Amino acid sequence: MAHNPILKQQSISRTDLGFKIEHNTVGLLYQGHQYTRLLQPGEGPTMNERLARGELIVYVIDLVPHVLTWRVHLPTKDDKDFFSATVNLRYRVGRDEHDENSFKRIVGERVTDTEILLTRTLEPLLRQISRSLPLNQHIKADAALTESIQQADLLASCSLKLVDPADVVIDLTEDDRRRIENLDKIERAMRVVSMTRCTAALPTKEPAYRFQTTASINYRVQNASELPSDSLEEAMQQLWPAIERALRRESQNYTVDQVSQAEAAMQSAVDRLLDDGKMQGSGLQIVSMQVSAELDEIARQHRFELEKVKHAADLQAAEIAGLERNIGFYDKLIEKGEMGLLAISVQKGEISYEALANRMNQQQRERLDARMKLLEKLRSDNIRDEEHEWEIYKTLIDNVAGDVVDHKRPALPPPQAVPQLPDSQGNKDEPK
Repeated sequence: MAHNPILKQQSISRTDLGFKIEHNTVGLLYQGHQYTRLLQPGEGPTMNERLARGELIVYVIDLVPHVLTWRVHLPTKDDKDFFSATVNLRYRVGRDEHDENSFKRIVGERVTDTEILLTRTLEPLLRQISRSLPLNQHIKADAALTESIQQADLLASCSLKLVDPADVVIDLTEDDRRRIENLDKIERAMRVVSMTRCTAALPTKEPAYRFQTTASINYRVQNASELPSDSLEEAMQQLWPAIERALRRESQNYTVDQVSQAEAAMQSAVDRLLDDGKMQGSGLQIVSMQVSAELDEIARQHRFELEKVKHAADLQAAEIAGLERNIGFYDKLIEKGEMGLLAISVQKGEISYEALANRMNQQQRERLDARMKLLEKLRSDNIRDEEHEWEIYKTLIDNVAGDVVDHKRPALPPPQAVPQLPDSQGNKDEPK
């Protein structure tokens, strides 16, 4: 709101004896356009001043303190930003009610709005302070702006005086806060090394499959003025394509089962770029980089299938090798006629029936078949749990041992028929 410090300009006639200066005002008396003196509250022109030649004019100056709330946009050190500040001032005209020089300047310069006078006086000073600081130093800027107003000689420059200390508040929007966060990151990255991660799906030697590659990048800001934006992530994206090309050239030379070799080759490629000084630009310098690689989901499934096939082949080869190592043991059992033990070995999966049958003659095969059938019968007649396994095997071995003894002694005559007993009703079978 405009504030005119000159409340009124009044001509005083010789007969106007009741004119007095009111409280909280002073009057500047001019006679014949010449300044005569300062009138304090309760005073008016004297009779001599009234009778003297020349028109009497009194300029009544307001001494009441006024409040100014001033919103101003001030440039920062970076022309991309500005400080949006609210300045609260409580001021008055002149140093005190006796400061006639200040009052004369107000009248002489025909000031009609002290708020405009004050802001025009202070703004160049505030802009000079604000241009020395970036947006992320808004707290320091707030204090510096306040101090600059306090130290300003307003009486000398515009005949005004602060009644209370100035209050400057820098208002921050959400965009300002995001910008401040990015500026803080940039400043930190200029002092210490920062880290970020970039990822890419790079081709393997097999076009259908990919390495999922992660590059952990340590970097610093080399020249903040060259950054393409206030986002370090966006600045890094300017460098990443060249790095990705170098990684791609290496990754495509390796298959899905050569992950570690591909990772080592990609690491060597970026190390060479670092050694050659080619890892800088867009205001950034890459200090070091660690590359890691793994298979993506499709490639991982493909490798799993390959591993299954390889594992099956390895297992088959191991079984063949194991059989070849143990075949002598089974030959000795065949030679001794230990068909029960051989049947147990087949049942437990230690050797296949075909592998044994191929090493036996017809008679031995028939005996092995008999023991296999006996083993199946014993197992079917007993509860199939670990508690009875030994009993089954013991019965089979005992049976075989008895068979070995029996085939060495003369055959016994067939057993005599046992007479039939009467049935439970006392009847006898009729003879046939």
